[in-house]
Amino acid sequence: MKKTLCIVVTIFILPRINYCQVDSLKSFFPLQIDNRWQYEVKHVFMFDTTISYIVSTVLKDTIFENQSNSYYEVKVAFSGKPFYDTLKYFRYDSLLKSIIEYNELGGGEGLLFKLDAFENECWDYFGVEVCCGIDTLFVFGENRPCKIFYTHDNTPPAWSYILTDDLGAVRIGDDQSWGFTVYSEYNIEYAKINGEEFGDFVGISYDKTNTVESYFLYQNYPNPFNPATTINYRIPRRSLVLLKVYDILGREVSTIINEEKPAGSYEVEFEGTDLSSGIYFYKLQTENYTYMKKMILMK
Repeated sequence: MKKTLCIVVTIFILPRINYCQVDSLKSFFPLQIDNRWQYEVKHVFMFDTTISYIVSTVLKDTIFENQSNSYYEVKVAFSGKPFYDTLKYFRYDSLLKSIIEYNELGGGEGLLFKLDAFENECWDYFGVEVCCGIDTLFVFGENRPCKIFYTHDNTPPAWSYILTDDLGAVRIGDDQSWGFTVYSEYNIEYAKINGEEFGDFVGISYDKTNTVESYFLYQNYPNPFNPATTINYRIPRRSLVLLKVYDILGREVSTIINEEKPAGSYEVEFEGTDLSSGIYFYKLQTENYTYMKKMILMK
C-alpha cells in the first residue's frame, strides 16, 4: 500500500515541475495587460547627443483575420512625437518556448526571442539572423539572470535586446552606423509588471529633441513597409536638401527631394510600388550634414 501511494504522488508531482520550468520562461518577456515599461533613449549622431523617452504598454489581446493565435497589442509611445507611436503584436508560444511577433505588413509571424536558446544559438527572423547570449545584469537593486539577443549581420542597423527575469527588456541597442557613428541606447527607467512597480516613472514636460536646433533624419514608419512609408526630417536653417534612396548595392533608385528648404520639420512619403522586396537605404544630405538610415520593403 505504501509503495502504491509513493508512485501516485510521483506521477502528480513530476508534470507540475516540468510545467513550472517551461512557464517560467515567460517572465523574460512578461505579456500581461497593463504591463508598462519606460525607457530613456540616448541618441548619438557623431558628436551630438539627444535624450528622449518612450513608454511601452500592453493594451489588450487580439486575434487577426486568418490567424488562430491570440496576440498581445503593445503600444510604443514616443514623448513629444505622437506621430511616431506604433503598435506591435506579440505572443508566447509554449511549444517553441519563444516570443513570436506578428507583422501586419508581411502578414506573417517571426520568431523574435527563443527563450530557451543556448549560448550562441542563432535563428532567422524575417530574413535577419538573430543570436543569443546568456549572462546576469544588475537592475533595480539586484542581479538578475538575463538573455541577450542580437542581430548577426554585416549591414546596419544592428540591434540588441537584453531581457531579464521578471522584467523583460531592460536595455535595447540600435546601431545605425554607416561610415560614421549613429546609434540609440534604450535604458529602462521604470517598469510595472503584473501590478508590481520597479524604479521611478519620469514625468516629461517637453522633449528637447522635438525643437528644430539640429539636423536630424528619423526612422521611416512603418518599417518594414508595403508599398509606401513616411520619412520625417528636420533642418535648423535654410538648406539645399537632397533626400535619396539607394538599394543594397549602393545604386540610386529614387530622388525624393532636391530643393532648397527653410528651417523646420518635414514629412514626405516614399512609394516603393515599382521596387522589389529587400533592404534599401535613404540618405539626407545638405551642405553641412549627411545621414543615412536603413528601411525594408516587404511585399
